[in-house]
Amino acid sequence: MKVLIVDDNSAARTTMRIALKRDHEVLEAENGVEALEQLAQKPDLILLDHNMPEKNGDEFLDTLERDPAYADYRNIPVVSIGDAPPGSLERYQEKIPKGIMPDDLKALVEKYATPQ
Repeated sequence: MKVLIVDDNSAARTTMRIALKRDHEVLEAENGVEALEQLAQKPDLILLDHNMPEKNGDEFLDTLERDPAYADYRNIPVVSIGDAPPGSLERYQEKIPKGIMPDDLKALVEKYATPQ
């Protein structure tokens, strides 16, 4: 399974990558602009921070939902990392806390894993 981690905090991305890399292919982006570029790698799951420079979580989702160039990627599950503003949580499949424990992160990703 390919997991795209989108977070401007490199330490948070590293922690999540280390937790997942043994069992999953991990892609990374530090903002929504890079995340849109990474969609070409066809991730199966997106872990998306909300507060980021250049293009935040809501702006990324706006582009994903409205730009016809990204229509093929709209069915990818998106999980919110940390606090998303009120009113935007319905855009995510679920929410995880910043600093989620590695075993909890692995369990979350396994929920979205599909048989290969």
